[in-house]
Amino acid sequence: MAKLIVKLGDKVIREISLVKPETTIGRNIENDIQIDNLAVSNFHARIVKEGEQFFVQDLGSLNGTYLSGKKIELSELNFGDEVSIAKHTLIFEQDDIPFPASGSRQAASSLNLDQTMVLDTRQHRQMEGRTTRPMTSSGQVG
Repeated sequence: MAKLIVKLGDKVIREISLVKPETTIGRNIENDIQIDNLAVSNFHARIVKEGEQFFVQDLGSLNGTYLSGKKIELSELNFGDEVSIAKHTLIFEQDDIPFPASGSRQAASSLNLDQTMVLDTRQHRQMEGRTTRPMTSSGQVG
């Protein structure tokens, strides 16, 4: 199975398994991959699966869709390819996450990969490498 890794700079924003025949990308909330950036068109591009092949297609966006630095309209994707949309990079990779063997259909259908994970404030700060206690006015940790 294939996946897209969405990055902004060096930071991975999300990973999306490409299980649908078409995955849309754009600023509008109706897209499968929403990119909140004014340089991204409402319906900017799409990834299409045809058999075992994947293609990226620009949907007439104002600022274009780039594959490995080259502006494209429609192009085949190969594992490792980088698609650039505004300041975001989408890396096309092999998804090596296997589904559980026993009851795989039920286990796979019970997963909701679109849910947002909620972190408590302390856990979020720790993930970002920040201290869990606020700094005092003297600049020392209390």
